[in-house]
Amino acid sequence: MLAITHKLNYCPRCGKKTWNRAEEKLYACNSCDFCYFHNVAAAVAMIIEIDEKILFTVRKYEPAKGLLDLPGGFIDYHESVEEGLRREIKEELNIEIVNPVYLTSFPNRYVYNDIQYHTLDMFFYLKMDQLPPITVSDDVSDYVLRYPSEIEPADFGLESIQHIMAYYQKHKV
Repeated sequence: MLAITHKLNYCPRCGKKTWNRAEEKLYACNSCDFCYFHNVAAAVAMIIEIDEKILFTVRKYEPAKGLLDLPGGFIDYHESVEEGLRREIKEELNIEIVNPVYLTSFPNRYVYNDIQYHTLDMFFYLKMDQLPPITVSDDVSDYVLRYPSEIEPADFGLESIQHIMAYYQKHKV
C-alpha cells in the first residue's frame, strides 16, 4: 500500500516539487507555505432488520469484492448524513427509508487503488416489517438476508462493518 504522498509529489498551488508530509494528516509546501489537511471522509451504513434477519449487500468491486457489506457509502459534498444515507440506500437497493435510528460510529481504513483513506463510518438501524422489492445497483452485486448468528467477521472485508456487527450482536438494538 502506498502513502498518499507518493502520489502527490508536487504542490497543487505553486507546482514545485517541495511538497511533504508535515504531520499525520497535514501536507505542506516548503516553497509557498500551502497547507493541505487530509481529513477523514464521512461514510454511512445501515443495519436493516427484517424478521430478525439482517439485509446484507454483496460488494461488486474492490475493496473486498464478493464479501458482505451493509448498504451505504460516502457522504457527498453539501449533503447531510441523513440525506447521504437515504441517497445511498436508494442507489444501492432502490428502496426508500423512513426514520432510521443512529447507532454509533467507528473509524475505518478504506484502501482503494493502493491508497489508504481514513473514514468515519456512521451506522444507523431500521426495522422493517417485510422485505420491500429490491433492485440492486451501483456498487452492489447482490443482497442476502442472514441471522446475525450465521455471520462471521471473515464474511466482511471492511473493519468497521466487522465492528458494527459485533456491536449489534452485543447490544441487540
